[in-house]
Amino acid sequence: MKYFVLIAALLFSTIGVKAQSVGVRAGLNYSKFSGPLEVGESYGYSNGFHFGVNYGYKFTNKFMLRFELLYSQTGSKTNFDGNSYYLIYLADGRTVFERGKSTIDLDVSNGIIGMPIVAAYQLHPKLEIFGGFAFNFLVNPIGRGTLRFESDQNPNNITFRQSLDYRYYNDEPKSASQLSNLGSARPITILVEGNRVGIPKYAGAYYQELNKDDSKFNWFDITGTVGMNYFINRGFYMGARFNYGFLDITKTKADRSLINLNEDNSYIRRKDKDVTTGIEVGIGFRF
Repeated sequence: MKYFVLIAALLFSTIGVKAQSVGVRAGLNYSKFSGPLEVGESYGYSNGFHFGVNYGYKFTNKFMLRFELLYSQTGSKTNFDGNSYYLIYLADGRTVFERGKSTIDLDVSNGIIGMPIVAAYQLHPKLEIFGGFAFNFLVNPIGRGTLRFESDQNPNNITFRQSLDYRYYNDEPKSASQLSNLGSARPITILVEGNRVGIPKYAGAYYQELNKDDSKFNWFDITGTVGMNYFINRGFYMGARFNYGFLDITKTKADRSLINLNEDNSYIRRKDKDVTTGIEVGIGFRF
């Protein structure tokens, strides 16, 4: 974060005295993850918002270089429905890897501070096209949703619905030593090997991790962006842009298969590349 502040200060100090326009813009985001999927897994569009300020320097009457400082919510709906597993932590320190069917509906929202830099060209007094890159810094990744699990061998004793409340930067893994503190909400009770076992009604991002090697998402991304603005008058405009991520947003150490385990019941880590794509629509005003 400190590097972002320094870069922003240097950037705006070099263009501030030459800036020929200053503006603000805000609007809605529609984004999703793209990448290899397992059987039963899918990605869908998630809603968010953006707002920020921009500085522009005109080289000619038609060509401008624009710098922005933007807060934006991007993410994706992530769904899974198929054969899977669930880790059950017992009071004696053992971990049971229960096989069954999982249905997961999760809406991921990643708060990002971005620095788009675009070249804009005025095709018409009311129409402007632009393209460039954005340097994005992840500051607040969260996810909320539900998980339903039904055991293959013990469906009468191990079937439940759990709420998911993920805070990817702050959550810690669950261990047997924490079983006495399942949170303020009444825990879910299941029957395992003839004994009642409590699991939390609300699970964190790494509840199913025996060890948290790393947070799930990378803190930095670069995206390409293209779009257009339509000016209602000299200063007020409506705009739309398409964004495409170039870097893998998930870390291999925290990205696991939802279907299979290794022979020793350790996780199979996914080395695939997941990127964010999305559309922004909004309004702005330029002074």
